[in-house]
Amino acid sequence: MFTNQHSQEESMPNSIFQIRIYRTGPHGWAFDDEPRGITREPFVAGMPAIIDAMLRGQGHKAELVQSFEAQFSAAEFAGAPYVLHRSDQEFGGYWYRFDGATATPNCVSETQEDSDYGWLCPALFHFFDEAPDAIYVAIPDVEGRAEPK
Repeated sequence: MFTNQHSQEESMPNSIFQIRIYRTGPHGWAFDDEPRGITREPFVAGMPAIIDAMLRGQGHKAELVQSFEAQFSAAEFAGAPYVLHRSDQEFGGYWYRFDGATATPNCVSETQEDSDYGWLCPALFHFFDEAPDAIYVAIPDVEGRAEPK
């Protein structure tokens, strides 16, 4: 389920979008956005590992998490400890680099030393008119974890 703090007709650079990301298998994640016509859109090509790193960075055992709320924006916002940096365009989508937690020093992921790359498919353009230089991410709500890491 997606919500936007502004109407979908507005294209505001400071919009914060919210989606529920859910597990589709041992190493898979997907999301739905019925108003935008998106159903079971998988995260692929490096993004599942980045998602797992973000969850571990917040102290969760990623393999135990079944779903979570993610907030994201092209503009930095309070409570967003992660940032993805745009890299190369390919197959209609864009590669983004994740260097670990860059906005909040106390939130450290296992990828802090080495950058990870993940590809965001053209579904990105259901949220942004253009691929943003950076996407800021927060994970305020996690479900299905049995214990913190």
